[in-house]
Amino acid sequence: MSADRIELTVAGHVATVTLDHVAKRNALTMAMWVSLNDVLRGLGDDPQVRVVVLRGAGAHFSAGDLVDATWAERTGLITELTTEDVDKRAQQLAHLLTTRSQTTIRAAKQLTAGHPADLAWPDSDYREGVRAYRERRPPSFPG
Repeated sequence: MSADRIELTVAGHVATVTLDHVAKRNALTMAMWVSLNDVLRGLGDDPQVRVVVLRGAGAHFSAGDLVDATWAERTGLITELTTEDVDKRAQQLAHLLTTRSQTTIRAAKQLTAGHPADLAWPDSDYREGVRAYRERRPPSFPG
């Protein structure tokens, strides 16, 4: 049986339930949760099944829930989705914060006091870290 990336095989008294979403490290979608629930309830009602093995296909058991951006925004995990340049949007939000909040301005000044080169101006290590993150590779810090 296969439904929404949940595989079920039964051999004798042993049922094996496999999470089969290898491309996403077996992260569970809502449809997979529903299918998994249905499969496990069905196995609970089967008098022949005495053991249930839950496994993940491939090299990973499960990365947990698969959360898309729309769901994350709807539930409040994130507050905004953007298709524009992320750095540009971050600068816009920083400008908004610093032009409207005296508390924010005061905190930013206190944070950078005595360390302007370290915190206010990104150095080559910072730039390499950002590039590596965006390119999904390990950073190579020049020092």
